[in-house]
Amino acid sequence: MTATYDNIHIIHKLTTEFYQQTKEPFIQRYIPEPVMNPMQAGLLLFMLDNSKIAVSSSQSVTLAALLIQAAMDTHDRIGTAEVDSEIERKQRQLTVLAGDYYSSLYYTLLAGCGEPRFIRIMSKAVQEINEAKMRTLEAVDAGTALEHYMVVRSAMTTHLAAYLGFASAIPDLRRLFLLQSLKEKQTGFLLYSALSKSPMNKIEKTDQLHSQIVNSTKEDFGLQSKIEEEANRIYMIP
Repeated sequence: MTATYDNIHIIHKLTTEFYQQTKEPFIQRYIPEPVMNPMQAGLLLFMLDNSKIAVSSSQSVTLAALLIQAAMDTHDRIGTAEVDSEIERKQRQLTVLAGDYYSSLYYTLLAGCGEPRFIRIMSKAVQEINEAKMRTLEAVDAGTALEHYMVVRSAMTTHLAAYLGFASAIPDLRRLFLLQSLKEKQTGFLLYSALSKSPMNKIEKTDQLHSQIVNSTKEDFGLQSKIEEEANRIYMIP
């Protein structure tokens, strides 16, 4: 009970810090504020706290990863269609600047907490995410498109998992983040593009992913049990 309470308390603290770091009233007059993913925060904290690699500040590293994720998600809002009005042009410009601003915050955060080694890991994740976005759109079949999309959603977490010694959990982490995307109320353009190539609908794909996660071999029982717990929670969301 204490561990659960402590985790909830830390997630709440991270949430407060995340929105304090990303708060910019002028920008948010024109574009939505970024949204923190508590599931991602919980998984990152678990890995950092249970890794054999000493980390001086797991909360700061987690917050840095969440800020980069916010930057990537913000840039995803930039459309490719022509803009006609001045307000639309300003929204697009501010979206670019907001994403760049959120991304810049993690350098200062990691340097300040004495964990600059994670800059390289997170930078590699950003590179893989951008490459996977292009490959998602270029893919001609649903299987390939969804494989690349899973990388888009999960790479920030899976790169840290690999570094921290949880590589065996990467396939289920990717499935979990896709499951979360499928259960969200709004389907983003990238996911819509991938699903449009699939013979399965969202419900069928959700059922398949949930089954794969709960029936997978648990090489790392602690983390993969947490992944299964999250998968069950998400699966039950109406």
